[in-house]
Amino acid sequence: RQMIAASSAELATARDTIVLACRRYEQPAFSSHSMYEDITYSFAWKHKLDDHFTVGAGFLLYIGDWQPPVERNDWIYTPSASVAYNYKKFSAELAYSYDWAQNNSQVVPGTQTAYANGREFTRNLVSLTLKYTF
Repeated sequence: RQMIAASSAELATARDTIVLACRRYEQPAFSSHSMYEDITYSFAWKHKLDDHFTVGAGFLLYIGDWQPPVERNDWIYTPSASVAYNYKKFSAELAYSYDWAQNNSQVVPGTQTAYANGREFTRNLVSLTLKYTF
């Protein structure tokens, strides 16, 4: 098993945080007949508007790359945005992300890639997180 990871956090201003990350994990596939790599590239930005509000945006690229004999190469693109509110021991965050999954394997009837297009999807995700610290 092989893992490669790198990240960098930068401050554009005293109110901004930017995080860039790259991760690669190589491991046996679930059937153990091949290997696959989980590869992610991500960018996240947060900006503190004042003592209470923070906004953020990001982008994640996920690549699932299976090695022969498996023919599979999936990419998922995920842009995201959020707004957070903090007041003393209470915090709340509203976040949104959109997943767009794309199959990069050629669809060939009668082979293991015959239904590869079935792995393509889009998804909207909205979350609300509330937290009170004792």
